[in-house]
Amino acid sequence: MRYCSKCGEAMEDDAVFCENCGKRRGSSEGRGFMAQGEIVQSTRLFTKQQVLFATISMIGGGIMIMMMSGFIPNDPFFNDSRGTFILLGLGSIVMGVAIYILGNRNIDEES
Repeated sequence: MRYCSKCGEAMEDDAVFCENCGKRRGSSEGRGFMAQGEIVQSTRLFTKQQVLFATISMIGGGIMIMMMSGFIPNDPFFNDSRGTFILLGLGSIVMGVAIYILGNRNIDEES
C-alpha cells in the first residue's frame, strides 16, 4: 500500500492518480507517492494557520496600541508620547500586512 505525498490518502499500487486530490503519480520509482512509514520533510516555512495567527496578532496589536494613545493625558509632558504610540501602531499594522502577503506567497509557491 502506498500513500499520496500531497494529501496522505491510501493508494492502490497500480494507481496513476490520487482519487482524493488528483495528484499524478511520479515515475516508476514512485516519486510523488510515499510508502507506509516513510518520513517526508517539508520545505514550507509556515502553515496557513501560523501566517493567519501572526497577521491577526500584529494588526490587532497595532490597533490596540493606536487606541492606547487616546488614553494619554492632555499634559504637556506627554505630548510627544501620543505620536509615538500612533507610529508604533501603524508600524505593527504594516508588519501584519507584510507577514500576510509574504507568508501566503511562500505557501502558494510550495503548493
